[in-house]
Amino acid sequence: MHGQNEGIDQTYGDAQVDANAPEGLQMAVLNAERASGKRTQIIGFTLIILGVILIFLGYKGAIDLDLKFQNVSASMVNASPGIISVIIGFLLVFFGRFSFKHK
Repeated sequence: MHGQNEGIDQTYGDAQVDANAPEGLQMAVLNAERASGKRTQIIGFTLIILGVILIFLGYKGAIDLDLKFQNVSASMVNASPGIISVIIGFLLVFFGRFSFKHK
C-alpha cells in the first residue's frame, strides 16, 4: 500500500495477501473477511438469543453431546437444547471475530 509495506505479508483473518499485491485485491480480501466475520457473529448471536428464549420458556429435552478433538474430549449428557444453543452461539461469536494483523 503505497510502497511502505513492500515485502511484508499482511494477514486478514485466515487469508494472507502479499504486500506487493494490488491494493484493490488487498481491500477485496479485507472486505470479504469482514463480511464473513459479521455473518458468523450474527448467526452466533441469533443462536444465543434463541437458546436464552428456550431456557426461559422451560423447553425440556435431552441432547447427548460428545465432542472429541485430538486429545480433548467433552461430554454433555441430558443437556437442555437452550444450553447447547447458547454454547454453540458463544463459540461462533468468539471464534468468528474479524481479525486484522500485519506481519
